[in-house]
Amino acid sequence: MPPRKRAAASVPRIPHADSCADPSRIERFPVLDSDGADRTVTRCLACGAQTVK
Repeated sequence: MPPRKRAAASVPRIPHADSCADPSRIERFPVLDSDGADRTVTRCLACGAQTVK
């Protein structure tokens, strides 16, 4: 199996709430989908907005 390509370091565009004062507090973690596919969850710790890719 070939090695995975590393993600480029950038601030992801996630739907921050209007009241989010600090959009720089972002965490990412890998999860498995119900069919076993790899997904990545990106979440803002300040407002709770998240995306799954």
